[in-house]
Amino acid sequence: PPIVGAASLISLGDPAQGLAGTIGNTDLNSISSTQTAKTGEKLSFQLDVNNGAGIDYLTHVELGVNNKGLANVASDTSIIYDKFKSPQITIIDPHKLFADAKFVILQKDPRNGVLKFEVTFAKPMDTSDVRLLAWDINRNFVQKYYEDAIKIEK
Repeated sequence: PPIVGAASLISLGDPAQGLAGTIGNTDLNSISSTQTAKTGEKLSFQLDVNNGAGIDYLTHVELGVNNKGLANVASDTSIIYDKFKSPQITIIDPHKLFADAKFVILQKDPRNGVLKFEVTFAKPMDTSDVRLLAWDINRNFVQKYYEDAIKIEK
C-alpha cells in the first residue's frame, strides 16, 4: 500500500509571515500546533509518498478540509485526484472556501514522490482537521488524519 511520510504546510506568499509548519514529523497523525493562515495567502500542503509498486500506480488521492472530528468521514470540501477520470482533478467546494486549488504528483524516483496541493482560501475557516486518503491500482490504501491542522483568518 502507499506509505505517507513527512508532511508540511508552507506559505508560498511572504515567508516573513511565518507560516511554515511540519505536519506529523514524529507522529504522522498529529501536529504540534494549529497553523493559521490568511485568506488570499497561497498555501502548499506537501506530503512524501512511497508506493512499492511504483508511484505511477497511485490512482486516487484526496485532501479534505472543513471538517472537525470526522476522521472516517469524507470532508465536504476536498481536492480529489483520480487517474482514470476526466478531468483528473475535481474540486468539491460547496461553501466556496477556495479561491484556487491545484494538485500534482511530483516524482522523485519510480517509487517515491510528493503529493503537492496548492490552495488559496477565499473565506475564513474555523480550525479544521485535514484528511488525506490515497490508494493504488490494487485498492491498497492509506488514510492520514491531521487533527486541528489549520485555521484560516481574514
